[in-house]
Amino acid sequence: DPVPAVVRQQAATIAIYWLMSRQGVATEGPEATIRKNYEDAIRWLEQVAAGKILLPAATGGESPPRDDGIVIVSSDRVFDRTKMQGF
Repeated sequence: DPVPAVVRQQAATIAIYWLMSRQGVATEGPEATIRKNYEDAIRWLEQVAAGKILLPAATGGESPPRDDGIVIVSSDRVFDRTKMQGF
């Protein structure tokens, strides 16, 4: 899997917050943990974007994606901008 587990975890945390907040579940009181986890995930992603945190694949924590020799071949495009001009 080319996506490090930590990125999937942070994405799940953000999704949980998003779903809970849209369902009317309070993010204050006992549910404040959901909001705190969301805010932590956003801060973590900002640090990754700023280059302050390196993803595991970049530091050797996970193996890079393999090249299995798979080649995808397809036909030429049937529709493109020049062929569809005037429609």
